[in-house]
Amino acid sequence: MSLEDKAIGLLATVVVFFVLSWLTVGLRCVVRGHMLQVFGRDDFAMLVAQLVYSVFLICLCVAIAHGEGQHSSDLEPHNVRTAMAWMLVCEILYCQTNALLKLALGLFLLRITTTPRYVVTVWILTGASIVLAELIGLLSLLQCLPISKT
Repeated sequence: MSLEDKAIGLLATVVVFFVLSWLTVGLRCVVRGHMLQVFGRDDFAMLVAQLVYSVFLICLCVAIAHGEGQHSSDLEPHNVRTAMAWMLVCEILYCQTNALLKLALGLFLLRITTTPRYVVTVWILTGASIVLAELIGLLSLLQCLPISKT
C-alpha cells in the first residue's frame, strides 16, 4: 500500500472498530439488561450512540467506495465531489455520535454520584460538552467552501 492510497487501511480500521464497538456495547446491554436487569438511561444513550456510530461507519464505507483515502488527482471529478459529500455527512454523524456518547457518560456519572455539588458539576460539564460537539457539527455543515465549488 502506497502512502497515496490509504483506502485499504481506512476500510480495515472501519471494520475493526465496527466489530469491537458492537461487541462492547452488546455485552454491556446483555449484562445490564438481561443479567442484572438494571438497564438505565445511560445504557439507552450508549445504545443510541452505537446506532448513530454504525450509520457513521456505513457512510464512511460509502465515502471510501467513492475514493476517500486516495489522492484526489487519481479520481474522477464526480467521485471527488461524491466522496467529499459523504465525508461531510460523516463529520456531522461523528459529532452526533460524540454528543450522544458524552451524554451517556454524563448519565453514567450521575448514576454513581451522590454529592449535590458533583451532580451539578457533571450536568454542567456534560451540557457544555454536548453543546460544543453540536457546535462543531454545525460548523462542519456551514463551512465556507461548499462541495459544489470544488
